[in-house]
Amino acid sequence: MSEKPIASDLVPHGSAHLVLAMEPMEGLRHLPHAHPDAMLIANCTPVKNVAVYPDVEQLLRRIQAWPRHVILDAEKLAREAGTVRAVNSVMLGAASDQLIIPWEKLREQVGAFFARKGEKIVEQNLKAFDLGRAAAKE
Repeated sequence: MSEKPIASDLVPHGSAHLVLAMEPMEGLRHLPHAHPDAMLIANCTPVKNVAVYPDVEQLLRRIQAWPRHVILDAEKLAREAGTVRAVNSVMLGAASDQLIIPWEKLREQVGAFFARKGEKIVEQNLKAFDLGRAAAKE
């Protein structure tokens, strides 16, 4: 999302104002792209898809050292919403106050996106969005 034309899908180093990480190591991997005032929002649940995954506590300490950060347990919040499959909605909710699109519009679109899957899925994802949003404000 941009107010200006985008010439590339690559984010220049030091220019991203939001790093949204589905797991800790990915958040740190993308920090070189972050502007010094960027918000880093990271899920604390690791995806251990490499043979030797770094110590999670050490990764989380490095994230905590970033001036503007939020660490949340998106998997736990998604389960609380009714399905672990709603992790993306948790993370979108957590990021919602950092985007130029009003959070109410984002929430509305979450409902519209999942509408064809039925009311239960819509409600789970809206709750996940709300839980992520609340967690980012704590």
